[in-house]
Amino acid sequence: MTSFWVGAPVSISLPVNQPKKKEKLDIDGLNDYRLLKLEYAIKTENKFAALNDEGEENNTPLDIENSWTSMKEILLTTAEEVLGKKKKTKNTPWMTDEILELIAERRKFKRNEPEHKKRHKEIQKRCRKEKEKWLNDKCEEVEYLRKKHQDRDMHKKLKELTYYKNQISLEV
Repeated sequence: MTSFWVGAPVSISLPVNQPKKKEKLDIDGLNDYRLLKLEYAIKTENKFAALNDEGEENNTPLDIENSWTSMKEILLTTAEEVLGKKKKTKNTPWMTDEILELIAERRKFKRNEPEHKKRHKEIQKRCRKEKEKWLNDKCEEVEYLRKKHQDRDMHKKLKELTYYKNQISLEV
């Protein structure tokens, strides 16, 4: 009786611990720029004054690393308080809150296939209807810009409407 050694290449993929993404600040709220700037300036000034008073009371020597981290923390927390965190947006602009609620309802019926299919069809119908409405609104916007002879804005809107992220190029 003879025995043979058998070798085979084995590949193992281990899970990678990816760092959590930092939540971004909502800079879209900067439309009221002057008010936010004033509010931000007042809050940071108050926090720096409190930090300065605390340092004077303790009579601690100046430590660059600690002062930098406290300054950074003050600036970031104040920006978060004033601006707030950016809310997660929908992938498609025509999705309404009503459709998102229907999607959440559909998840409840995942085990009940006939009811799930019924909800799915309803969601698809609403999505098509909302997308058509959204596209019509955008087309009216483009036509309005064309009538007003605002070519740059018109072409920007057209580019938004016709641009695809994953364009496929076919070779003939």
